[in-house]
Amino acid sequence: MPKILAALMSLLLLITSCSSPKPPQSWSRTDVVFGDIPASLTVYGPEDDALFDGYIDLLNTVDKEMSMWNRPYVTDVMRMAAAAGKNPVEVSADTTTVLTRALQISALTEGALDVAIGPIVKLWGVATDHPEVPPEAQIKALLPLISPRDIVLKGTTAYLRKPGMIVDVGGIAKGFAADKARDYLIAEGVKSAIVDIGGNVYVIGGKPKAKGGFDPWRIGIQDPFQPRGNIIGTVSATSTSIVTSGVYERKFKDPKSGKTYTHILNPKTGWPIDNGVVSVTIVNTSSTDCDGFCKVIVLGLKEGLKVLQENHLEGIFVTADKKVYITPQLEKNFHLTASDYQLADLP
Repeated sequence: MPKILAALMSLLLLITSCSSPKPPQSWSRTDVVFGDIPASLTVYGPEDDALFDGYIDLLNTVDKEMSMWNRPYVTDVMRMAAAAGKNPVEVSADTTTVLTRALQISALTEGALDVAIGPIVKLWGVATDHPEVPPEAQIKALLPLISPRDIVLKGTTAYLRKPGMIVDVGGIAKGFAADKARDYLIAEGVKSAIVDIGGNVYVIGGKPKAKGGFDPWRIGIQDPFQPRGNIIGTVSATSTSIVTSGVYERKFKDPKSGKTYTHILNPKTGWPIDNGVVSVTIVNTSSTDCDGFCKVIVLGLKEGLKVLQENHLEGIFVTADKKVYITPQLEKNFHLTASDYQLADLP
């Protein structure tokens, strides 16, 4: 009897093991886009080279339309700059969409997002290999060009009224690309995935469970004072975008003064921000809006929160003293994990 019982137990364990649900399988791949930005894609389902290639091609198309940096091709933005003060130029439907929404967000954020900021961005060169602090006189000379009201969109044409104007859509184009990627993947039948374009995250669906159904994704919020990959906490989210703008993304130290400068410039002054806010995260179903409204980091804590409230947006502000401020509707979905940070009441 003991032997028969042992055999039955082994058979039962084998049947149970074979019938247990297998964990859903995912695959991830990464490539570089927009010059030097890593773009990753994680998909639950069979690995699909063509799907990933289509994803990267889509992002490269956005770059070919909108980059203001040196490329082996001429973009809409480059042609606009070359024709500034002279004549309108034909631009793509994507470029028109991005510029239109950028100008709308500019008006809603007190100019915190300003796609006319190109001349100042190029002057500082923070996104290049040779950034430097420019003379005050040069900054002041370029400020009159930072004028979104002088970007004229009409039908399929765009015109910069003043010679020397340069459009920089770097503050919104990654979000637009993430939205395009979401639409592409859903059209291809993807039910569960994570798009990550240099920290602009879009989660499609939820994370599949072994027994069926989905859990929310948990997306980490970068610690502004630690190397990439260290987080202060997580946001639980499904079918939405999570985008963070932070002073840690690109910065350099001035060899003369020893001071560190961030890449985030105040369009009104032409100087990098230093207002006590070190990162802003926006959560919304439009990654374009997440990316654009993240620029309220320029306004500081109180004014930035006011803009989010006025536009019915949810976000997380992290300040230099390691306090975390969360809008009410997002509180239940945020979990603080870093012991050296503390949640703070909204001002």
